[in-house]
Amino acid sequence: MIKTIKSYVYLTMPDRGILVFENTSEVIQSENILKAEGWKIRVMGPPPEIRSGCDLMIRAANMKLTIDKETKNIVNISGGGCPDVPYLAQEMVGKTLAVAPAPRKIGHTLCGYALQLAYEEMIRRCSL
Repeated sequence: MIKTIKSYVYLTMPDRGILVFENTSEVIQSENILKAEGWKIRVMGPPPEIRSGCDLMIRAANMKLTIDKETKNIVNISGGGCPDVPYLAQEMVGKTLAVAPAPRKIGHTLCGYALQLAYEEMIRRCSL
């Protein structure tokens, strides 16, 4: 029987499969392990027929990371609705992209995961 499902990992290598998790922390840990082993994976919300609780993917898509273009200092983190967003902001705002902790290292929710994606894109665009 499936309990609360928040996210699942879809394996995209020739041996395909779907991993379903009960919470986002398990998703993040599994993603780290699979990527370290060289698997190409994609994380997404579960299909509607097995989803329960609130759908945090909509809120996660609203996570924003703002930096000062000249100094690369993080000046604002906004969006989401997860309980770790204020903590993520506290730990990251005021630090440069090069010094701030990666959201995936300190966050444990879909909002933290979405912020990680924004963080990675910001690093890519800033060529760090």
